[in-house]
Order: sequence, then C-alpha cells, then structure tokens
Amino acid sequence: MLPSPGGQPGSSCGDRCGADAFVVRMTVVPAVMALLGDKAWWLPRWLDRIVPNVDVEGEKLTKLLDETAPEDAGVLEPVQ
Repeated sequence: MLPSPGGQPGSSCGDRCGADAFVVRMTVVPAVMALLGDKAWWLPRWLDRIVPNVDVEGEKLTKLLDETAPEDAGVLEPVQ
C-alpha cells in the first residue's frame, strides 16, 4: 500500500468515511426518498403480515380512548 500524499494513511480513510457519511447519507439518501415519496416506504404484503405493527407514539390508544370516552367526560361542573 502506498502512503497517502497528505500524511497518515489512516487519516485519508477517515476522511473518505466522513465524506461518505456526509454526501451519501445526508444528501443523496434523503433526496432519493423525497423523489420516491410513499413508494420509498412500500412493503411487500407477505412481509407486512410477518412484521409486527408497533405503535410507539400511542396513536391507537389515543384513538381508542377518544372513542370510548363519554361526551361529558372533559366538562367539569362547579362545586356548590
């Protein structure tokens, strides 16, 4: 292996990894995903049945609580 003209051989490898991380992962990948739109998140039907549907943010629970709550649950009446 020939030494890099700029100094240490390891630094050029680190520079290339840094450039790859910046150029590819921070510019090219988001741009391609923006161009693809919803197709970027497409999942085959057979795989969709296998992968569990994880509700991290609790949207299903919030919807369930809104549906089952009585209409006057959020109204407080003054105490006499």
